[in-house]
Formats: sequence, C-alpha cells, structure tokens
Amino acid sequence: MGRDSYTDHTNKTIKDSLENTSKIIMATDLNGNTIGTSRVNYYSVSKALPYYDSLYDLANFSAKHDGKISIITRYMVKAEYRNTNLGVYLALSTVFFCLKNNVKWLIMDCNKNLHSYFEKLGFTTYIENAKHENYGNVKIMLLNLDMECFLTAPENLSKVEKLIKF
Repeated sequence: MGRDSYTDHTNKTIKDSLENTSKIIMATDLNGNTIGTSRVNYYSVSKALPYYDSLYDLANFSAKHDGKISIITRYMVKAEYRNTNLGVYLALSTVFFCLKNNVKWLIMDCNKNLHSYFEKLGFTTYIENAKHENYGNVKIMLLNLDMECFLTAPENLSKVEKLIKF
C-alpha cells in the first residue's frame, strides 16, 4: 500500500487504467473550480480490468445479476466542502446519471471512516474486508438502484435533476 503511481501531484491530475472508459461527474463552484468528483465506470466496458474483477468479485456478482453494474471510483469532495451537502448532491447526481443509463447496481470500495456515511445513503456491505492496492483495507459496498432508499427516492432525485448538465 502507498501512494498510487497514477497521481501527479505537481500537475494535480489523476489518470489510471479506468480513465479512458469512464464518465466523470463533477461539481464546480461559481468560478468553475472543481470541488467534487465521482467517476462512473460501466462494468460492461471496463470488465477487461482484472484488478477490479478480483477486488470486487465482479464475475461472481455479475453472474448472479443482470450485469448492469457501474463501478464508482474517485468519489471525492474538496476538504472545505466536506461538512456541506455537496457529497450528498454528488451521490444523488451519480445515481441520477446511472439510472438514466440503465444501471441497476453501483459498487464501490470505501475506507472505514466512510462506511456509515454510505450506509446512511443506502449502500450495503458486499465484501466486509478487501485489500486495495493503494488504500489498504476497504469495504466493498453496493447500492441496488431498484430498491428505494435515500439516494433513489424520487423526491431527492428531482432536486438534482434541475442542477445537473450531462
């Protein structure tokens, strides 16, 4: 575990093997500065990446479900916005985008300090303890977009529909 090899701190960029097949959901401030991101990776497109297949046990999961899975990575909120609703709006925007693109399942890994946050949003545990090459021990979490929870409730999704541009 350690710093990932694809982060360029000098140029403030991150580019890894999922970058070319992903869709980025980005939140900006009024000046156009990025203050939050969520990266959507359709499993049908990115399944050639054996690392995530293994980490998330995607072959097994996909076989049991219909394969309409999206891997969520790079879910980040700038430090000064973490105690605001930005993270919730970013999550809602991610769900809204995925629903519009016929995704049924979101899968992601998260560190221990974020487990309860994502559980409150509706995610459930898929794999309790997995070893991520860059982040150490993580929990693999799922969100079933067919189940009603905070992130899939129509009244919450309608709030972001007016704010987003795809």
